[in-house]
Amino acid sequence: MKLKDLAVSIVRNETCMLLQGAIVLGGTDIGKGMTVKSKEITEESHRSLSSLRLLTIMETLAEKRQSVRLVDLARELGMTQSTTLRYLTALCDTGYVRQDPQNSTYVLTWKLCGLGSKIKQNISLEAVVHDYLSEASARLNANLLFAVVDGANVHYVDKVHLPDSGLRGMYRIGIDAPLHSTSSGKVLLSGWTYSQVVALVSEHGLSRLTPNTITDKDDLLNELSQVRARGYAIDDEECEIGHRCVAVPVYDYSGTVYAAISAFGNAEDLNDDRIQELLPDLFGLAKNVSFRLGYQPEV
Repeated sequence: MKLKDLAVSIVRNETCMLLQGAIVLGGTDIGKGMTVKSKEITEESHRSLSSLRLLTIMETLAEKRQSVRLVDLARELGMTQSTTLRYLTALCDTGYVRQDPQNSTYVLTWKLCGLGSKIKQNISLEAVVHDYLSEASARLNANLLFAVVDGANVHYVDKVHLPDSGLRGMYRIGIDAPLHSTSSGKVLLSGWTYSQVVALVSEHGLSRLTPNTITDKDDLLNELSQVRARGYAIDDEECEIGHRCVAVPVYDYSGTVYAAISAFGNAEDLNDDRIQELLPDLFGLAKNVSFRLGYQPEV
């Protein structure tokens, strides 16, 4: 749910609670009790609404390509100009918003970018995903990988390897594998445009690693279309004979495919039935990690 819609919802709920609190069910004591309770609920709702309003103003300004007039911003948010101005003044005082002295319009500053940079500096990607992978690996009894793009290759940022799975050869694949040859790579490529994929093929080609590797541009484009349609990709012994993988996409705050989470195993163990068994949990895992990366799906 968008912050703007959530703020409206809280306003409606607050109004309902106020009306309920105003009802006297009989007797002075009951009426007084309802009034006190209503006051407590109203104060709590007001604090929540204030926070949501502030964040909604920031998100709305972030979507604008130009500075915005107070009257237009207030109208878009469904707030009074005086209330909107109060929040804008606080944001200007803290350096997150600048008011143009020439026309009195408002625009976000780059201070928010500084917050984002600090988050990336202080919290590594591996630190974000490792606990999720570890928990899911133990629960599903599966080998899991977290991968991102590295040029024309797929790079594994983190992996959780079951001690008794006997798949240490997979580490070599994760270090430097062409995007087109792995399930994670194909998921990552599914977020690319047609021209980006064609440029990749033109520059790097489609090397054959096994008899199953996709080596034709049109076949790859068709495969990526299927990946987008079904929401996951499979490496059917395309990178190494005897090994299969299934991967799902992870999205970041921009709404684009940023990474991939995959389960890997011996071909006989990771058969089609096992893949279908794992997919709901892999999608759930990817959803949780995507949320940590700031992704908010459209409702």
